[in-house]
Amino acid sequence: MSIESLSNTTATIYTITQGKDGYGSYTDVSDVLYIDAPCRIQPMSGNERAMYRRNSVEVDTKIFFPGNYSGIVESGFIIGANGTRYDIEFVQDVDLMQHHYEVYVRSVRTAL
Repeated sequence: MSIESLSNTTATIYTITQGKDGYGSYTDVSDVLYIDAPCRIQPMSGNERAMYRRNSVEVDTKIFFPGNYSGIVESGFIIGANGTRYDIEFVQDVDLMQHHYEVYVRSVRTAL
């Protein structure tokens, strides 16, 4: 079985860089790195939080990508096919052979 055959959704991957704005200060700029990258999204754990009179759930998730997506870095985020934003926390090339990448991400969902 290949990682491509296990991919059941797609995602768009962004990088975040800093650029100067018109006032001489720095601002975050997001650039698209990959569009419609095949992947498999696996939620791992979640924690409910109540802050500022708002209940939310922080979900730790692992996303698997094929080995040809080596440009994924920690300073970025991923938008899943369902519109969920995932902030990248750690990228791992498990076997150091670029077979596949495991990307550890966190998302915040509004609790119902």
